[in-house]
Amino acid sequence: ISIGIGSYRDVQGGARKYAASDAELLTTYFQSLGGLPASNVRLLQDWKALKPDIDEALLDWLPGHMNKDAVVIVYFAGLATVAPNGDVYLVPYDGNTTNASRSYPLKDLDAALGRLKAKQTLLFFDGSLTRLGADSRSKTVVPQWSPSGSSTVHVVAMNGIGKAVEDEGHRHGLFTYYLLRALRGESDVNRDGEVTLGEAIAYVGQKVTWASKTHYGQEQRPAVFPSLKTTDPISGLALAKLVAIKAAEHP
Repeated sequence: ISIGIGSYRDVQGGARKYAASDAELLTTYFQSLGGLPASNVRLLQDWKALKPDIDEALLDWLPGHMNKDAVVIVYFAGLATVAPNGDVYLVPYDGNTTNASRSYPLKDLDAALGRLKAKQTLLFFDGSLTRLGADSRSKTVVPQWSPSGSSTVHVVAMNGIGKAVEDEGHRHGLFTYYLLRALRGESDVNRDGEVTLGEAIAYVGQKVTWASKTHYGQEQRPAVFPSLKTTDPISGLALAKLVAIKAAEHP
């Protein structure tokens, strides 16, 4: 499920110029490089990413397209908020950054994924994370990207609250730009022909941290929740195969 919201119904909600196109391109990459059938892809963009649309995709569409060996990936590009207690909320097209009832609780998304009993579930988030209600007087808030009991691995564009960089030159969210490059094979450090989750995470983390500081004067550090070790089995999950990349380049 790939969700990209570049503009919101509430004009005060902010915008992520390249979120919708990033969501679409990522689905293309997972199909061409990861072998994902088009029938197993659900793309929700802008006004088609209402809160009920996300519910329908998670609760109705997804269960019918998987089995116990399935790997489920949810990509969300847009806005998210964090409540004073640390709860994270994804903001759908019809939501805003001031009202939690109009947003999608991360714990609800994780609960829906947990009920699937999939082999593995992943969430990639590229966007801005703000305080719910934007109360600057609030005490320090630590976003809880890994809700209690969750089995989902969360790979997020930045560790903390702030606005993730959008790469104007390449017309992508900076995190997604390097994720796409990772999938194309630049992260395959051991040259075994596969891009694994561990390789992609390491590559994206290094590149985004460097590029955000060097080109944008901002410190943006991607993060993984819960933290992964290279020896963890999930780190070896293949996201793309270089054979598919070569075939795409030389049909």
